[in-house]
Amino acid sequence: MSRTLLIADQGKTAIRIAQAAADLGWHPFALRELFEERPPDARRVERHEAGPRNHRHVAAERILWAAARANAGLVHPGRGALSLDAGFARRCARHGLTVIGPPAGVLKIINDRGLVRHLADAVGVPVAPGPSGPVSWDDAEEFLAALRGRAALIRPVSSRGPQGGHVVTGHADLERIHARLTGTGSHPASTEVYIEEFVERARRVEVQIAGDGRQVAHLWERQPFPRRTHRTGWLAPAGGLPASTRFLLLDAALRLADAVAYRGVGTMTFLLTPTRRFYLTGIDPRLHSGHFVTERLAGLDLFATQLRLVRGDTVGDLGLGENLRASLPLPDQTVRDRGGQCRPRGLGNRSNSRRTGGWASG
Repeated sequence: MSRTLLIADQGKTAIRIAQAAADLGWHPFALRELFEERPPDARRVERHEAGPRNHRHVAAERILWAAARANAGLVHPGRGALSLDAGFARRCARHGLTVIGPPAGVLKIINDRGLVRHLADAVGVPVAPGPSGPVSWDDAEEFLAALRGRAALIRPVSSRGPQGGHVVTGHADLERIHARLTGTGSHPASTEVYIEEFVERARRVEVQIAGDGRQVAHLWERQPFPRRTHRTGWLAPAGGLPASTRFLLLDAALRLADAVAYRGVGTMTFLLTPTRRFYLTGIDPRLHSGHFVTERLAGLDLFATQLRLVRGDTVGDLGLGENLRASLPLPDQTVRDRGGQCRPRGLGNRSNSRRTGGWASG
């Protein structure tokens, strides 16, 4: 396997990936225009290919062009839209490139909420009540009327990832969302939408998983919590979870990942109600702001974990053999991200806090 890695991202994410790749003896490089700034530690990104410069955002064609020019065999799509793009993964495969992340077939399921619901039903994981696939606007109005005053959540068919959506409680709300999604905007005009009952008073719980295509391990769960600033704080493991509920959540995540022979690092996102019922909302292959607390809790670099899994390492090689079980006892610490403190000190990472410690744990 080629050890030359193209990084299709920018800023701290690109530098974290480059550090992990260099530590494995790989040769990372990134497009110069993807870096908003060039901190001194970016020297670990060994080569930079400029490529055509008529756009700031690099399209798939330009990434493939740069990879061919540098004789790269690997592409890391970063944390943006490319990491969810099954078409991009297929194009890379046709050009002999290995994408860091799940294969195109898994990405196709992740991006189709109907397929995610079918997958969840097949393995016995609950989802919010609603149609199994996209429906017309007329059918959406009928479903909303059948809820008898309860709210519904609407998402355009073109949406990706487990987050987002529009909460509607009546005909006026539906008309407003219809006008927005069928006009000009960030989404293509939607003649069909996904709709499901809105889960009231629920909190989000995310289960981090890592799979090698044969076995899947969990790295426990985390939850976001609101702060007075615009930042979201994170807590790992999630607070106030009885052992029985935690077992069911972890077991559900493992069954979902096993069903698609998941390879890579990913997040299973659930909504948990005060009565301890939970519902799957989506599967996300990206690493985002909450992964820092999981890294601290599990003692793993998740960027390096992504690369090692693509290299062919198993979850056993990563030291996660015991994490195949949902009943694994919790670590004896709790990690809380207090608005930017929970960042590993290292290449290209600057703490947003003036305190000397980067972690808050107890």
